Amino acid sequence: MSNYFEMRKDREIALQKAEALIAKAESEKRSLTVSEDKIVAEHMDEVHRLNKKIEPIEAQNTLSPLLRQNPGALFGGGVKDNGALECWKDERGRTVPALKNNQSFASVVQTGPAPGFGFGDFVRGMVSPSGNPEMQAALSESGGISTGDVTVPINLIGPLIDLLRAKTVCIQAGAITVPIETELTNLVRVSADPTPAWRAEAGAIAIADPTFERVQFAPKSLAVLVKVSQELLEDSVNVNEAISQCFAGAFAVELDRVAMFGTGIAPQPHGISGTANVGSVDMGTNGLALTNYDPFVDAISALLGANAQMPTAVVVAPRTLTKSAKLKDTLGQPQRKPDLLANVPFLATTAVPINQTHGTSNLASEAIVGDFTQLMFGIRTRLRIRVLQEAFMGSNGQYGFLADLRADVQLRHPQSFCEVVGIL
Repeated sequence: MSNYFEMRKDREIALQKAEALIAKAESEKRSLTVSEDKIVAEHMDEVHRLNKKIEPIEAQNTLSPLLRQNPGALFGGGVKDNGALECWKDERGRTVPALKNNQSFASVVQTGPAPGFGFGDFVRGMVSPSGNPEMQAALSESGGISTGDVTVPINLIGPLIDLLRAKTVCIQAGAITVPIETELTNLVRVSADPTPAWRAEAGAIAIADPTFERVQFAPKSLAVLVKVSQELLEDSVNVNEAISQCFAGAFAVELDRVAMFGTGIAPQPHGISGTANVGSVDMGTNGLALTNYDPFVDAISALLGANAQMPTAVVVAPRTLTKSAKLKDTLGQPQRKPDLLANVPFLATTAVPINQTHGTSNLASEAIVGDFTQLMFGIRTRLRIRVLQEAFMGSNGQYGFLADLRADVQLRHPQSFCEVVGIL
């Protein structure tokens, strides 16, 4: 089924090329030249050719029943609270599901019955022959094991993505997951809220309009190398779970890191930290250890002052979480959280650094306080795995599996986040 997504991408590229030529001629207020007309016709022939292959697949079961039953709202809309699957429309009218942390990625990319084997079984089958004819067929259709380079079937990608989502702290905090099928997916966000104004009868209307910005998912490659011993592959009865957990855990930690601290310098996406309009609370010139919960209350004040919602979580380093748990009142009793923070979970991940430079200190950390439903992960419905057998087998009897996932990070409303910096 991976060919289906490639055909859709090729169709989109051909259509964009044809539209670009037509738009150029229109902007210059002229007709297409003979050569341009020929090129446009060639691109449209390619679109029609691909449509003949794509449409029968879509008519069978390309999109899951869940996605077909939810044809989509205006793209960039708010998250619903009723548990129903929310679908947006991108600028070209394509349906884009927006998954909350309790909704399944697999359910919207499923293309048929679940296979009788798992992702870990599939990985093992790349180096250890399997007697399962269904798996042999899947390996053959995905590129074959002779090249050691395969595209993972879509029905195995979904459960793996759900596993890594469960391990990703930002998603536990409420971040949205958007399955994307193309190289570029454009949505929209509000960069400035509208300002209403009172007016007298028949008076002039002086209302400041909201400012909208394009949010563009442009997936970057996230590679991870997992080494597995020959003995584990041959002898373990739970190899499927072990390999799946290993891949998902490795991807999850890096997705958390880049979602919060990605630099935006290619090839990294830009995370929350340092994004324009994200708030900040400073612990002091050279940083300061926590003595109470006031910095987090100040962060909430910054959010509410920016017309954001109450935070869904505070994400910190494990060091900060344990230190906050040891805070004592004047009687030496555990310090109680203020009521404002009582229902806001504190979540910890090693993706939050504890070696930041803050004034004279190089042991500073920070906390991200925010409404994480305004953070979006765009994840492509494609995963490639390559076997690196020669690099490790000769020296220590291991297989190396290099996996390449395509993902991006975007904020819907940067004002919904605030950093508490300089925590020692």
